[in-house]
Amino acid sequence: MNTLTISALFCAFIALIFAIVTATKSLKEKRYLWFSILCGMIALWNSFFFASRILHSPLFERFHALLTVLLAPCAAGFFLHFVEKIDEKHTKFQKRLTSIYVISIALALGVFLPQGDIFFFLHSVSFYATCVIGYAFYLLYENLKKANLDINEKKRQKYLILGGIVTLMMLVFDRLTEAGLPLTSFGNVFLIVYLYFVYQIITKRKVVDIEDLTAKGVLFFSLAAILTFIYAILVSWVEGPALFLFNTFVASFVILVLFEPIKSTTEKLTNNFFLKGRRQTKRYLNQVKSKLLEVSDLRDLTHEVLVGLKNAYQATQAHFFLLDQDELTFRRLQSLDQNAANLVSEILVGDDFMKYVQRKHPVPASQTYLTQEILESSRILPKERLENVLKGFEKLNCEVAFGFMLDHKLLGFGTFTNAKTDTPYSLSKLSNLESFGKQIAYTIRNLKVYDRIREKDRMATLGEMSAGLAHEIKNPLGAIKGAAQYLQPDPQNATQSEFLNIIIDEVNRLDKVVNQFLNYAKPFPQNLEEVNIVDVVKNTLQKATPDIPKQFDLTFETEAPSIMVMADAQQMSQVFLNMILNSISSMSDGGLLKIHIRLKDKTVEISFEDTGEGIAPEDLKRIFVPFFTTKDSGTGLGLPISQKIVKAHQGDIYVDSQIHEGTKFTITLPRTT
Repeated sequence: MNTLTISALFCAFIALIFAIVTATKSLKEKRYLWFSILCGMIALWNSFFFASRILHSPLFERFHALLTVLLAPCAAGFFLHFVEKIDEKHTKFQKRLTSIYVISIALALGVFLPQGDIFFFLHSVSFYATCVIGYAFYLLYENLKKANLDINEKKRQKYLILGGIVTLMMLVFDRLTEAGLPLTSFGNVFLIVYLYFVYQIITKRKVVDIEDLTAKGVLFFSLAAILTFIYAILVSWVEGPALFLFNTFVASFVILVLFEPIKSTTEKLTNNFFLKGRRQTKRYLNQVKSKLLEVSDLRDLTHEVLVGLKNAYQATQAHFFLLDQDELTFRRLQSLDQNAANLVSEILVGDDFMKYVQRKHPVPASQTYLTQEILESSRILPKERLENVLKGFEKLNCEVAFGFMLDHKLLGFGTFTNAKTDTPYSLSKLSNLESFGKQIAYTIRNLKVYDRIREKDRMATLGEMSAGLAHEIKNPLGAIKGAAQYLQPDPQNATQSEFLNIIIDEVNRLDKVVNQFLNYAKPFPQNLEEVNIVDVVKNTLQKATPDIPKQFDLTFETEAPSIMVMADAQQMSQVFLNMILNSISSMSDGGLLKIHIRLKDKTVEISFEDTGEGIAPEDLKRIFVPFFTTKDSGTGLGLPISQKIVKAHQGDIYVDSQIHEGTKFTITLPRTT
């Protein structure tokens, strides 16, 4: 028994495993079916070779020769199915395959030759099989040069051809070794590696993983070579049995001590050489994670995350979604390209896409791998629901989605894609997103705690300030106004009358600002009762309509005539009026204001969408800060007061704005059951 015989048995066992595993995945696609057949043929081919050499049986030798003949068209059929749409367009390949089948069947009849005439047949079949498989690689190469394939498919086929030619040459050397030439039998070893490589190509469909495969292969062979060298130095020169056992023990001890340092050093060197792109990705994400420790605002968080995805994964578009307060939807907070068309603003928690992202966590969800799961009839979700998930990827226009999971709760998720390349992301490169998503989740939780503490401190400070303002500002203002009103303007002196009116108007304006500030600083007395929020909006519109100039258009839509909520109708009317007036003031030359009331599972959503100038990105995060205003005559308290009223009603208020396109304010309130 020599090396060739043992390697044949080992290769037969591995090929059989590949055949079974591939067959259990899916036989609907022809590549899967042909690969299963090819691996099964290789397993039988090597098994009969092993049996013929061990048992020295002419019968098994004939079977081995027969399988050599049949293996040739089987291999050719498999490789030529990498030609795109071979059944529909490439009829010349079909004709050539048919010719190969006919010749192979005719040649297979040689297995029935008498024993005296069988010698030539046994030695010619290997040459025939080599020619047929080599010709298949040639046809595949010719198609590769002419076909309009994407980058990913071209790389796959290039590696397929190069690896196949090298493996074929090694198998030819095995036959030359058997004929008596002084060569080492590595053909079956190369065949095992090549079968694994092809298996990865047809199942993973990710050529980027070839980098991992190469790095792991180099690492494996480097470690094997180093350990073999240690054993050879300490054992090979020993002659006596006692000394041999002692040196073997010493060599094993040395290897146990040095294995981890050698492995880590070798792994580091191979990764540095073969996986430079992944190291760069990891470095970018680590930089972002360091910055996340310092952010104190949700918009800063989204900005850092999106820019990080752009740098780390060359993303051309990315989205940041956060779980809504009602925990029924994920709302898009920001996108890398805010001006992109058909941006999705929200997605339901119960959507199949979100369930898939949660089930895949901590592994990022990839559109490419999802397509493969559908093909293989994955057991994660039924095929119909997986197809719904695929529609979700297309709707969000993304290649990858990863969650922000903390304590088994999905706080949000991010998506991204690179539209400039057809090469999909490898799972190994996406694996860095696991720790990245966890860091984002921690930051979201910390920001919520920080916001509550900051709001509490701010309200305490405002409360102290309001007490002083009541005496230091409000009382003198009353005195000034009273004195100005007491003075009787001279009808003959228009200038005096004008200045007295200016004093009174400005005192009234300052008194209004002080009252607004005092109202904002102190708790709101609420008269909560069950009201129809649709009627509240309609009544507010009736009050505001007379003050709206004619160049403005206003539309109102509601999904139901009656939507009941627990609210203070007067306070909510104040909020709605402020939303309407803000929208009107943002459209200086006229425009359209759309008011829409939508029903959610447990909430109602009232949106005010205008076609005004929009809000600058740097101002968006400050619009709810007291006294911040972009208007010449504004007090900067309207939106903070509105936000406080909505929060007191257990609701929330969101804003989405695009420069020169408009602004949309959305108020959510819990519905009564």
